[in-house]
Amino acid sequence: MVGKRKPLRRGVKSGKTQRTQKHSETSGPWQEPDYNAAIEYHAMRSLFASCWFCRATRKPCDYYGPWVIERAHIVNKPRREDRRLVVMLCTICHKASHGERVAGFVRPKLSAANMAHLKQQHDLEWFDLPFINAHSVRIIEAEKWTIGDS
Repeated sequence: MVGKRKPLRRGVKSGKTQRTQKHSETSGPWQEPDYNAAIEYHAMRSLFASCWFCRATRKPCDYYGPWVIERAHIVNKPRREDRRLVVMLCTICHKASHGERVAGFVRPKLSAANMAHLKQQHDLEWFDLPFINAHSVRIIEAEKWTIGDS
């Protein structure tokens, strides 16, 4: 569902290239009058009991560190507490998404595009690609959604 790209413009002070986006083009629960981003963000832990990538629901027997289902940010600079910008991963997959390796567990590094794809698969009502792209350094395109890319 990638439409025409918006024109690039350079910021006067920063010199960084930005893409102009209108969030009103998309609709979702975040447009309701009683929407509270922090409440929805914190409620995710009670709504999802399994890892969206490996589908684990409990700690592996041969993993001895702390283990939970965590919110992993698709984009995090700056980090925002918004349900549209996070996916649910187990501790092992979350570490892998940051490039860390856990002995005895092989997980590919998840790119922002991979995590956006997981968001679309598991939390479609809260999937907002223009919003994700507006908060990302790189533009995420649906065509690049393959697990293991970096």
